Amino acid sequence: MKLGEEARVQLTDFSLEGSARAELRTQRRRAEKDGASFRMLSPEEVTAMLPKLRAISDAWLEDKAAAEKSFSVGAFNEEYIRHFPWRW
Repeated sequence: MKLGEEARVQLTDFSLEGSARAELRTQRRRAEKDGASFRMLSPEEVTAMLPKLRAISDAWLEDKAAAEKSFSVGAFNEEYIRHFPWRW
């Protein structure tokens, strides 16, 4: 299931409560059950994680029998990933 390509969410007002978010709650529970997790990485962690991220990207492409799309959808690009420092 495709969750989306881009989103901008006002986190101060965001909630999973209510009927409008029922499908999102279902997808979150499924992802958690499947072992998915999310966290922000420090710049140092990003650099160390790049080989693993590359392997994940390559496995996804192989599973889809696809090649990098670059212009139309995007591509795995280590320099691009390193370019943006995460601030929190």
